[in-house]
Amino acid sequence: MSNNCWICGKQDSTLFRCRFCGKTFCVEHRLPERHACEGLEHQKKYGFTKSPGDGSNYSNFDTEGIFKNMFKETAKQASKGLAFSFLNKIKRWATTSPTMAIIIICVASYIIGNLIITNVIGINYFALLGLPADISQILVKPWTIVTHIFVHSNFAHLFLNMFVLFFFGNEFEKRFGKQRFLTVFFLAGIIASIGFALITTTPFPLVGASGAVIGIFASLAILVPDLPIFVFFIPMRIKHAILLLIGIEFLFFIINTQDMIAHSAHLMGMAVGILMGFWIKKTISVYRTSTRNEYVRRW
Repeated sequence: MSNNCWICGKQDSTLFRCRFCGKTFCVEHRLPERHACEGLEHQKKYGFTKSPGDGSNYSNFDTEGIFKNMFKETAKQASKGLAFSFLNKIKRWATTSPTMAIIIICVASYIIGNLIITNVIGINYFALLGLPADISQILVKPWTIVTHIFVHSNFAHLFLNMFVLFFFGNEFEKRFGKQRFLTVFFLAGIIASIGFALITTTPFPLVGASGAVIGIFASLAILVPDLPIFVFFIPMRIKHAILLLIGIEFLFFIINTQDMIAHSAHLMGMAVGILMGFWIKKTISVYRTSTRNEYVRRW
């Protein structure tokens, strides 16, 4: 071992050898932090130290350190991969399915509106985007005719609407197309909200996609009446389910329950969905008849 400090060159009988880089130092420079130890940096980065003396070869592998670094790097890459995969799936859902796009917008609206706009910024999110109960106020806030569909009061409200929309919206899309789905959805939601404002007297704004979702459900009941579904784990045909739902909503509307649920909007949404169901069924029947006649003429 050299009798000189590698930093200051001081000769001393009591010198210290660094266990990371293998060089000798005086009392003042013996700590790795005092002599900018490159061996310590290698250990932090690679998990092993330089061999003492020549400063070029590597030995004394720190197996535990190597596996820790490998695990950290693997976890980092895996988390990045999962994040990109999830984002790509959301992008694909949003661009290929109107049902999934609406669900994504509603979930994002709930998170941003309730957690950021209301709690952090301090703006009344429901007053901004919810449909006013006073019909005259709708003229001042015309955007609320559409935006109220994407706003939900609480998690249970959001979950129930999106749960029903996920199953019946996708079913409607597959059977009758995306354009018809969007037409029924927004027409039912808008007319249901206007009907609510005309009929109901309440100081609270209307929020939620219930009217639009029930419109899709009702339209599907007209178009595919024998579709088997489960209502509270009870199997039944969708045509029986819509009759049951109409009866419950009409009963609650008549007795005027103070449950903060827009039963009038639900009834209006169902009415629009039923009418649209008959209209779609008629257009499909006319199209099939005309196509068959054209085939006969060509034959």
